[in-house]
Amino acid sequence: MQIDFYNPRSIILFICILQGLIFAGLLVVRGFRRKKRADFWLAILLVLPCLSLVTPFIGFANVYDLNQWLTYFPFGIAYGYGVCVYFYVLSLTDSKRRFTPQDFLFFIPAILYLIFRFALFAQNLEFKNRFNENYYVPIAAPLIFVTEFVWNIIFLYFSIKHYKKYRAWLDENFSDTEKIKFDWVGNFLYVFTFVLVSGAIFDFTDSFIFNLSYIQYFYFELIMAFTTYYLAIAGYLHSEAIELGFTETESRRAEPRKTLLSENDLQLLKTKLQNLMEKEKPFLDSQLTLAIWQNKSA
Repeated sequence: MQIDFYNPRSIILFICILQGLIFAGLLVVRGFRRKKRADFWLAILLVLPCLSLVTPFIGFANVYDLNQWLTYFPFGIAYGYGVCVYFYVLSLTDSKRRFTPQDFLFFIPAILYLIFRFALFAQNLEFKNRFNENYYVPIAAPLIFVTEFVWNIIFLYFSIKHYKKYRAWLDENFSDTEKIKFDWVGNFLYVFTFVLVSGAIFDFTDSFIFNLSYIQYFYFELIMAFTTYYLAIAGYLHSEAIELGFTETESRRAEPRKTLLSENDLQLLKTKLQNLMEKEKPFLDSQLTLAIWQNKSA
């Protein structure tokens, strides 16, 4: 047996890994140049799946079989996916948001996972084989799978919820929202959810039904690879944060309130509004916002 990086599976994964890392580097450079935090978060999001793909990439090339000391090295950090997606969405919709020390708390599961894997990685091969058979496969692996899935689903839920509030806030405050809706972000959030659920199906099968082989897992790795490919291109082309400063507080302020006007006053305002729309047509101004309109009316 010898190392073979030219097998079809390793080549496919290598192409996606290489592209993801190249675009991650481009995003970091652009982030420094334009001072956009969203680019940095997207760069991290690209690096994480690339790291996860390293394991099957070198596995199909026989690297693991010839270098078993690599066992338990933590190439992938799945606990970071959902958190990074969440901060990426926040950065896109609020370019002024700052990363606070409290935000680091969300990365505690990822840090604990790395400590656990590096501790195992530092052991000798005999200990690794015994621990893998008696503890990791029957106990640790299922526990990691469940906690990873729950952790990422929680942050994907909050990301989608925040994005929906952002869209509703745009409709309440802006007359022309096509350029600032970030439709691709919404699509990506659902695609990423699909990837997470697909991975959960494979991990659930491997942990609770029957062990999956490298070949069987390759089908999910293909999904991950194509997602990385999509994320790199679409993210780089469309990751442009708008200076809007949307927050959850702003969303609550935009919620409709009970009217304090009488029926006659409402009818009078309705007539004035209809006349204004017919004569001045302010809705044709693409830069018009609710705040500007309120200042003009005051």
